[in-house]
Amino acid sequence: MLGLTLLLAAVAATATATGYIDGREYVYAYKGVMYTGYPRMKPQYSGTAFENNIIIQPHGDYALIKVVNIKRTRFNDEFENVARHPFDYQDIPDGPLHKPFKVYRKNGIVTHFEVTKGEPAFSVNVKRGLIALFNLNFDEAEAAISTEDNDIQKPDPDRHYYKVYEKGVLGDCETAYVIEHHPFHKSPHNNIVLNVTKVRNYHKCNSNPNQVYGTFYGHECGRAEHEKSHTLHGNAQYKYNIRGYRHNYVIEKIYAVGEIAYTPYPLEGQTVAAKMK
Repeated sequence: MLGLTLLLAAVAATATATGYIDGREYVYAYKGVMYTGYPRMKPQYSGTAFENNIIIQPHGDYALIKVVNIKRTRFNDEFENVARHPFDYQDIPDGPLHKPFKVYRKNGIVTHFEVTKGEPAFSVNVKRGLIALFNLNFDEAEAAISTEDNDIQKPDPDRHYYKVYEKGVLGDCETAYVIEHHPFHKSPHNNIVLNVTKVRNYHKCNSNPNQVYGTFYGHECGRAEHEKSHTLHGNAQYKYNIRGYRHNYVIEKIYAVGEIAYTPYPLEGQTVAAKMK
């Protein structure tokens, strides 16, 4: 079993209900932990934890983003709760991760981004994962046909629950949106908020970028669906606290957790877990 969990928290420093404003600077605190382990054997995990600040500067059709104050630590030990452990971080010297980059969004969805020429792949992938957290599909774009069940949903601007297909690390997968309104009781003014929960279902994907090679494929054949042994499981959940409306807002906080689990021998085998929080 392979499990992956991601946790992100971000707080805007100059957020207002008027949306992101050109010329202003928005500062987010960003921290998380990524780790692997064997949860059925003992609570020992190996991985890395990090924290930094993200600076966002809106400029018309794009935003300039820079990651600063990057700190990281690595660990391999037993923990009661690895996600809440007080790690001792070390500063990372200036490098590719510190270089600013441009992000282009349309209707809340990132269309593309630009990094420095020659930037290494690991830095590009880290930045790609970071900006993906800011994707919010309020227009129900790509609420299209699923190759599995030919399910079609018509967009509804007032809908509080809907499903779309969004691209992620495991392909173009079904993503469910739940939109609620829970204003903070101690803020009687300027209290127009959205509380959004987004859940990605990795079992319903229109495309899959993974290729498996080898003698064992880790998937037993079965005549009926309930007889099949599914060895790869995954999901991701995102929670957003937003100030404003669906098309005019500032994200105040994001909490994300995701998991991918792999069990090569589902009936008797052990589970390998890799998590990001």
